[in-house]
Amino acid sequence: MARRTFPKAQFASFPSATDAINEVASGRADATVQSSSSIVRALDAGARIKLLPTGALYLESVSFFMRQGEARRDIR
Repeated sequence: MARRTFPKAQFASFPSATDAINEVASGRADATVQSSSSIVRALDAGARIKLLPTGALYLESVSFFMRQGEARRDIR
């Protein structure tokens, strides 16, 4: 999806989402494409990144379960 959307971009692979997000936060990379849950965890941990206002590049239907009484966390 990213290669089709950004055909002129240079791409790099990283061992984990955290590593890719850290590359962006440090200024060594311009952008990363991540799941919303990875971004929420990074922001909660204090990562200095900005979300683009354009919205999601793609949507994926997923389901998950929470224990009764667990706090609900809204995805930014």
